[in-house]
This record gives sequence, C-alpha cells and structure tokens, in this order.
Amino acid sequence: MKVVLFGAAGFLGREVRGQLVAAGHAVVGVDRAPAEGLLVADITQPQSLDGLSFDCDVVVNLAARVPTTPSTLTEHREMFEVNAIGAANVAHWAVKRGANRLVFGSTLVVTNRPWPVPLTESAPTSPTGPVAAYAASKLGGELVAGSIMRAAQRSFSAVRFSAMYGPGMVWIGVLPAFIDAARAGKRLTATVGAHADFVHVVDAARATVAAVSAQSDGVFNVAAGVETSIVELARTVLTACGRSADDLDQTPGLVARALVDVTRLRSELSVASGLPLSEGIASVLRAPS
Repeated sequence: MKVVLFGAAGFLGREVRGQLVAAGHAVVGVDRAPAEGLLVADITQPQSLDGLSFDCDVVVNLAARVPTTPSTLTEHREMFEVNAIGAANVAHWAVKRGANRLVFGSTLVVTNRPWPVPLTESAPTSPTGPVAAYAASKLGGELVAGSIMRAAQRSFSAVRFSAMYGPGMVWIGVLPAFIDAARAGKRLTATVGAHADFVHVVDAARATVAAVSAQSDGVFNVAAGVETSIVELARTVLTACGRSADDLDQTPGLVARALVDVTRLRSELSVASGLPLSEGIASVLRAPS
C-alpha cells in the first residue's frame, strides 16, 4: 500500500517509517521541518497540504505538539492548532487524495483520572489536570478527524499511546529524572502508590504499522499491558545504571493505578507483549546523549 506518514521526523515517526518500509509499504514521509528524504508541509495550513498533490491508500498522522514541560495549560492555542485543527486538515486532505483509511496517533491521557481498573477503550474522556490542554487537543483531534473520515465513508482508528519511551524521547518526566539522578550518583525518591504502563517506541511503532492494515475501526489502547509501580521503575533504573536497587527513598502518595487493557491490541492488531522494561531502559542508556 501507499502510505503517507505525517510527523515522519518525530520520535515515533522515525521508527514507524522504518517499520512501514520493512513491511513492504510504499511510504511518503512528511514533516514540518526539512529533513533528508521527507516532503515538507505544515498541517496547520491547508494550503501547505494542497501542495502534496498525489493519491494514497492510507494516511498516518503522527504530527503533534507534545508536552515539553510539566504543564501545558498556557499552551492551549498551540496545542489545538496542531493536534485538533491540524488533525482535521489532514483528514480533509486524506479524503481529497482518495485515502481509504486514516490512523491517528493519540494518547491515553485523554481518559479521566483516576483511571478505571482495568482501563479499556470505552473509559470516559474528559481530561483535567496540568496536561489538560494537550489531552483535550488530542481528544479533539480524534473526534474531528474521525468524523470527517466517517462522513466520507472512510475508515478511521485512533491509537492511544501509554507512557512511551525509548532512545530519542523528549527528556521530561519520571523516567528521565530517575536516569539523570542515578547517573549522577544520587539517591532516588519514588512515590508509593503511583503506577504507569511504559511502552517502548519500537512496540508503539509495531502497533501503528499493524493499524495501517487493520480491518477494525475505532480506538486502540497501545501499551505494554504491564502495570509498573514507580518504586519498581526506580529500582529498575538503579540496577540498569549499575547502582544498588536500595539507593532509594520512598514517599507516601495517593494510589494511581495504570492497568491498561490491551485486549483489542492483541486480538485485532495481533501485537503481543513487547520489550521488557529492563531491556527498554538499557536501550535508552545506550543511546547517544
């Protein structure tokens, strides 16, 4: 199939592009910034997309504005311009160019906190908290892009990624903080009761590539399906950095579960459990700084 990949130069996009090519698809990569082998277009500008005057079978939209600070509440305009309006522009372009399917990269933070146990694709979606601008913009992208595709009787799926990590990740969040502290020889501090599901970028890409050829529509949770406590994460990082797993202080906190249901991922996309967390963290440590 001929697949057009938006956000091809991004953290996930680079991996997806390689896997699509390896799977035998004809891939046209598009990104906002110039890069070797990629076309340039700004998804927030319909006239920019009009310059991509070729047809395709499937469109994958991984172009996104993602959080680079703990709070996105002051970035609502920028978030919505890319993640919602841009998503609508891509969907209109996909219909115009004859694509029969659109796969949209989304996030599990669109779902209400605290997460139900287990977290299924049908969980309520009205995100709040410090990343609400990001989460709401991605949910808006799901809704508008999906509506545009379905109105044209085309196929649409949103792949909602869990806490994605790997070489080249945005260096923000609990995992980078633990790695920095462990490398600096400091003791780590972890909150008891907090949990997350960490999915490696290679496995997230596998799910995205599988969604390209899927017969099913709708939302797919993309996660490892493994609930990891933040205490366990800290110990895994310490061990990977050659430190004692006991160089750790624990502080009490509210229980925050992250048991993600990946039944659809496994049964309909045929994507099984991926890289163990210890191996994934080792891949991050091996990557150039």
